[in-house]
Amino acid sequence: MELNITGPATKKQRDMIYRAVDYFLDKLMSKRLKQTLYIDLELIKDLEQTDGVLGDATWEDMNVRPKDFTVRATWNGKTDFEKTLMTIAHEIIHVKQFAKSEMIDLMSVKKVSWNGKRYDRAETEYWDLPWEIEAHGRERGLFVRLCDADSEISKYCGY
Repeated sequence: MELNITGPATKKQRDMIYRAVDYFLDKLMSKRLKQTLYIDLELIKDLEQTDGVLGDATWEDMNVRPKDFTVRATWNGKTDFEKTLMTIAHEIIHVKQFAKSEMIDLMSVKKVSWNGKRYDRAETEYWDLPWEIEAHGRERGLFVRLCDADSEISKYCGY
């Protein structure tokens, strides 16, 4: 995996974020697949206020089994470091979904294929989208396991 982190984080925070992404990917995919990924991770101050999202993940190369991603995550420094790591966990789950072709953007028909079934984002409530159900369902567990595995991150987040 090649990970490029941009934004206002300190070196210590970037190191912890790097370890978190590495840990999340280890839990979500094979080492072989992980090694093929390139991720630009943009930490953006007040992303939730400016764009109405805590984060997002987009593929940059191709819609089937992409390997190049941009992930954006809200950033408010140490006070919300846990929120940032949970957001990154959520978005890395989407990276996994795209990289393993569980989720495919069907650009010509403005739909998404999820494990072979087509969904129209405009006709399906956000909380009913299966890729969001998985991401929301796993983000907290990944974060808790990360804190169990990395005492520095756990302490930094106040656990």
